[in-house]
Amino acid sequence: MNKKRSTALLSVIALLSLGTLTLTAQAEPVVVEDFVTTAQPETIPDLFLRAFTQNSGNFFTSVSYEGQFNLIFGFNEFPENQITRDAELTSIFSQDLMRQQANQVPLRTRDLANPYQSSLLQQPSYYTPFTP
Repeated sequence: MNKKRSTALLSVIALLSLGTLTLTAQAEPVVVEDFVTTAQPETIPDLFLRAFTQNSGNFFTSVSYEGQFNLIFGFNEFPENQITRDAELTSIFSQDLMRQQANQVPLRTRDLANPYQSSLLQQPSYYTPFTP
């Protein structure tokens, strides 16, 4: 009786695998079109966020089991040291960003068309105080 069940089970498995092979053989191939993706530069807020959470991670990594063991035993590094390193990295990044922005040539644009022929600074009454 036990031998009949095992042969029946083997025949069912063979039929299922044969059916699966037949279905995969009849499936039509999927054509994937080639496309080119361009790398998008990271924005300044994204870079600040990445520098701010580089070492300490986000809230969800801190409250996980691994984060709790790290808090208690300091396996990777104690959270205070991670926060200190994140603050240092954020400071370096902000100083570098300000240095890059200060060294760039400012953009110059043309003034808008002015319907007036002169300005207040060109008027002589602007320089002399008004006496009643």
